[in-house]
Amino acid sequence: MAASGISSSSSLSPNALPKMPSSYRLNGRNYRHWAQFVEITLKGFNLLNHIKGNPPPKSDLNFNTWDVQDSRVITWLLSSMAINIGCNCMSFSTAREIWEGLAKSFADRYDHAECYELQCKIFNAKQGNLTVTDYYNSLKVLWAEWDRIEILKIKKNVDSITFAQSVDRDRIFKFLSGLTCEYNDVRDKILSNKKLPGLMEVFYAVRGEETERMNEVDYD
Repeated sequence: MAASGISSSSSLSPNALPKMPSSYRLNGRNYRHWAQFVEITLKGFNLLNHIKGNPPPKSDLNFNTWDVQDSRVITWLLSSMAINIGCNCMSFSTAREIWEGLAKSFADRYDHAECYELQCKIFNAKQGNLTVTDYYNSLKVLWAEWDRIEILKIKKNVDSITFAQSVDRDRIFKFLSGLTCEYNDVRDKILSNKKLPGLMEVFYAVRGEETERMNEVDYD
């Protein structure tokens, strides 16, 4: 039986793993993006166990193969970090030790700067020259990122429903506030409802207005 962490395919070649994109290079402020890229990449090469699993015992016949692979994974991980972070990881002997050490340093830290920058992007998002759909999708990307980093522990009761409704309302307001002035009428119509529609309903209503305007132009 193959030992944990050993690929069932041929051994990892030195240049097999792709170079880390500069935007994902670990710099101390982007741990979550970096970690996600690492997991996806190693999983694709059947090497995820090098950071998630246990090494085989040294008595295992496959240990040497695993050890060579692990050294190459370590080299790849170190090359994906800023020099000052990589230097602090040089004392670790396995890829998993590096992974767990970085998680302790970064994963559980509430990074105010990261959250601030993301909230600024959300606050400043405007439709501009984008279509309604493209503008809405750009907001969805930012909201999804916020949901991923802002982990809120809410009990499974009525409070969770109230919280979800509050988030939905705030996102409706953000979406509407970033629209161009030509959507003032549909915005006022939505806000005049005694009960505010859901976010998707609001999006469909605005997109419908956009479609009507485009059809009028084509008709003319």
